[in-house]
Amino acid sequence: MVRPMAPRAPTPSRCECSQNVRLPARPRCFKLAAPVLLCGLLVGLATALVACSSKQLSELPRVDSDGTTVDLAGDWDDAYAAADLAISEAEMATFEESGSLATGLWFWKLTTIESETGELELTRDDANVIRARAIIGRRGDRDREAVLLGHLRDRLQALAGRDAAPINSPMGVPE
Repeated sequence: MVRPMAPRAPTPSRCECSQNVRLPARPRCFKLAAPVLLCGLLVGLATALVACSSKQLSELPRVDSDGTTVDLAGDWDDAYAAADLAISEAEMATFEESGSLATGLWFWKLTTIESETGELELTRDDANVIRARAIIGRRGDRDREAVLLGHLRDRLQALAGRDAAPINSPMGVPE
């Protein structure tokens, strides 16, 4: 048995429909989306500007600092190993190094945990004297220079006349 279809009501034209129908209100999350997106873009832009400007500041030339220079007693053969440990104990990292035992010169370009640049230069003066020069920061950070050179002095003293010496530092060898 086939049921007859009920007659449909005529559909209004577009003009009639758009005049009489009210669209539902947008959910609250849509009202907050634009300001949140705008704030996110502003924070991202500010972060990018700060990151770019801090990098440029660290690349500016040094002013008013010749660094700190000291003469240290120690074996030239131990200079590289002592400096390598001293750099890490002073909370710095090496991003460039050059030199050799034969030339009587070692040179490191450093960076600190605050992204300040620095240099460490070791020169062999005579058999048991090593001239060390440290420059840390754009204007020279005498305290950090003293810490770096102090660690270097301590390590050279520990290695003097020995083939090896224990590393007595919390920054040294992991357990």
